[in-house]
Amino acid sequence: MGRGAQTPFDGTLLIRRADGSVRRRMCKDVPVRPSHIALLPDSRLLMAGGRALKDDAGAWRPNAVVWSPEGEQETTLCVGDDIPAPVTDHGGSIWTAYGDEGSYGGHPQAAAGLAGGSTEGRAVWTPDGRLPDLPLQGGTAPTDGDHVWLVSGV
Repeated sequence: MGRGAQTPFDGTLLIRRADGSVRRRMCKDVPVRPSHIALLPDSRLLMAGGRALKDDAGAWRPNAVVWSPEGEQETTLCVGDDIPAPVTDHGGSIWTAYGDEGSYGGHPQAAAGLAGGSTEGRAVWTPDGRLPDLPLQGGTAPTDGDHVWLVSGV
């Protein structure tokens, strides 16, 4: 997977608030190589890697971790492969669009091109078939109330 931190590693998340105050959240034994972070309800945090790998038995390894407000790992999960921009909604669901390596790479969640899942790794929404015919390769994805919007590069 190229250069990057060897897992697990310890890190500090620096949070700068609009009022100028700074808060540090220690993250011990980070089990994934994160390339994305997203906020979850109740001051929880999602760290996700854009790529997923298989273990020696052929199962997909976790590429995301959910952190409690206290900096404790709540769960690890696999959110699919080739993720350019994950987004979370106010209910705590994780929405991901997938690039071509995810859509055509054999990961069952990524094959449709777009999916919604829970922080426990359960699917909460999948399209009926592949959406669209080409990989979405989304660049960014905001939420607004109960809506999730994806800006796609297709």
